[in-house]
Amino acid sequence: MQETALSLAMLMVFALPIGAFVLWRQGGSRTQITLMLVLAAVMAANVAIWVIPSGNVAAPPQRIGQSGLSRKSRYLSTESIMSSSSCSKK
Repeated sequence: MQETALSLAMLMVFALPIGAFVLWRQGGSRTQITLMLVLAAVMAANVAIWVIPSGNVAAPPQRIGQSGLSRKSRYLSTESIMSSSSCSKK
């Protein structure tokens, strides 16, 4: 699932500037063109944060599951905590 999201984000990083260029050539709104370019830069930064490791620390996708719990067991433990600590007033 995560690989799909990163792939779609990278496709948008390439598609948004192309769309901004086409819009600019057709005389489109300067604000919309600028926002498309800014969005492409933000998406590229987000992908870089998720993919590029920094120093001795692994990238976030590589750290998933290092806490000893799988995603499902983390969800179930959170769910059981939420259900056991009901805050209803009697």
